Amino acid sequence: MPWPKINFPEKNPPLVTERLELKWPELIDAKELFEMRSDSNFTKFLARYPMKDISEAEDYIQNIHDGFKTEKGLSWKICQKGSYILIGCIGF
Repeated sequence: MPWPKINFPEKNPPLVTERLELKWPELIDAKELFEMRSDSNFTKFLARYPMKDISEAEDYIQNIHDGFKTEKGLSWKICQKGSYILIGCIGF
């Protein structure tokens, strides 16, 4: 049975809660993403190996963009409300 068609928005919409903002990740976020994903204590809960190089973080962000363009996934960076500092990522 094929997956149902998802109606993707033209632009990845920001999502806002009382404490958090979910925003479109950009390549400028690669340093913060690398710092997070290169920590073995962090990645042991992700079933992923720690990143070894910042280029892996850049590739990860590019994959998020490519997945959106091809309508295969939606992802966001998680920030505290009013901040652009990445504290996590979420997607489907």
